[in-house]
Amino acid sequence: MEGNEPTATGTEPPEPEQEKKEPCKRIYLHAFGGGRSREFLDTFNAKLDAARNGTGPEPTTVEVLLWSGHVGVSFESQSPIYGFNPQATASVVTVIEKLKAHEAFPGHVTDDTSAFDAAKAGGLEVVTVEFIYPESRYNEIKAKFDAEKGSTAYNYSFPNGGGDCNCATFPGRIGIPIPEASGNMRLYMKAIRNMTSPQRKGQCEG
Repeated sequence: MEGNEPTATGTEPPEPEQEKKEPCKRIYLHAFGGGRSREFLDTFNAKLDAARNGTGPEPTTVEVLLWSGHVGVSFESQSPIYGFNPQATASVVTVIEKLKAHEAFPGHVTDDTSAFDAAKAGGLEVVTVEFIYPESRYNEIKAKFDAEKGSTAYNYSFPNGGGDCNCATFPGRIGIPIPEASGNMRLYMKAIRNMTSPQRKGQCEG
């Protein structure tokens, strides 16, 4: 009778295929606050004074970043770490004084891994947040970064200065989440410590 015939083996409808997810890719945001120990500040300020008076070498780029604090990003691994910095031919003393006066400099992206290594070696807290992206979104962000690394139109300044961003806010310009938008390193460090890590930014696998 119709409806009572046995179903032939293998005629059941196939199960729907699950949608294939994109591979996961990782971006890391790294940050450390400026060194504020008495020993470090005495040494740093002594170098600034010596440079002003022409009696000694000025602080190195790494020492300046250890004084100011720094933020950088890395892709697919935690090294190398790239940061956004002022590009200037003037002396370190002049650049610092002009930045404190809210002036801006052309910016550029540099490999600052050595500064983060020095921060860790010197006992500064380096906070790292991991973001996990679907490959397509990762590629969009990485393409923006590569373009800025090649040549950026952004100007660098300290917070409330005349530039577009500083090291802390630059990642936001290329689509990477940042913990707060003022660029003040004290506030930034407080906020980044409260960020969840890792953070998934879409459906992916791997």
